[in-house]
Amino acid sequence: MKSFMRLGIVLVLGISSATCFARQKESFYGAWIVDGAIANGAVTALTTSEERRLIGRKVVYSSKILLSGKRKIIPHYRKRRLSYRGFFEVWNSKLDSIGIKRNSVVQVDVYTDSRYENLWTGFGGTLFIKDKDTIVVVYAGEFFTLKRRKHDQ
Repeated sequence: MKSFMRLGIVLVLGISSATCFARQKESFYGAWIVDGAIANGAVTALTTSEERRLIGRKVVYSSKILLSGKRKIIPHYRKRRLSYRGFFEVWNSKLDSIGIKRNSVVQVDVYTDSRYENLWTGFGGTLFIKDKDTIVVVYAGEFFTLKRRKHDQ
C-alpha cells in the first residue's frame, strides 16, 4: 500500500513538473521592434528599399500567436543550440558578424504545423536569442536586430 502511495505521489509530482515546464514563458515571447539590418548572408534577396521598409516593423511572439506586420499565424516553435562553427556552416556567417560574442546561440524556428514539417518563411520565422532585450531575425538572407518593447519586459 505504501509503495502505491509513493508511486502516486511521484506520478503527481512528475505530472505537475511537466505541466509547469510546458507553461514556461519563453525568453523570446513579447513584442519586438525591428531596429536595423546588421549583416548580409552569402545571398540576399532584399533590395535596399525593401530592407528599409522592415525597419520599425513590430513582431509579436507568444505561445498562441505570431504577429509580423499584418501577417498572423498560430506558431509551433522548435529551438536548437548552434555552436559557433555550426552557425557558420548553416548560415555562412560568423556569430560575431550578427553581434553575438559567445561560442553558441539558440536558434528558434517557427513552424505552421505541430508536426514541424512546414517552416514559416515570413519575417520573424527564424530568430536567434542574443539577450533578454535583443533578438536577431534572418530573412531573405539578411540579419536584422530586433529590440524588445520596453513595456513588454
